[in-house]
Amino acid sequence: MEGRYFLDTDIFLWSFDESDPDRCQIARKLIGTALAEHVGIISYQVVEEVLSLVLDRFEVKLSSGDSETYLERVLLPLCEVYPTAELYQSALTLADERKLSYRDALIVAGARWGSCKVLFSGKFTHGGHIGALALYNPFET
Repeated sequence: MEGRYFLDTDIFLWSFDESDPDRCQIARKLIGTALAEHVGIISYQVVEEVLSLVLDRFEVKLSSGDSETYLERVLLPLCEVYPTAELYQSALTLADERKLSYRDALIVAGARWGSCKVLFSGKFTHGGHIGALALYNPFET
């Protein structure tokens, strides 16, 4: 794949879930490639959601130290989209025009803001597009 891509929160969640080895491996490969080749990015929203889940909602929660390490080694190096008034306005417009939840619209707006060609997410219709942004569910065969 050429060009930058955006990783939605669920990609990170699957990377922790070893109950489905295939999904776990796919998610880990996407994250690993994003880090190694500097082609994948995330937004502040993904950082916040991942940390909230691993610290508060996982059945087996990450320790504070492990969470800090994950933040420093994985999440922060990928984070390139931060909150701005324009990002929020773009998400509001997308939510209205595309009938998306605000949270999903903010992910799409972040991917666009980061000049990504592809959004990897298990939430959107595989093969769909929102403008020039291709939606790809890496878990669909």
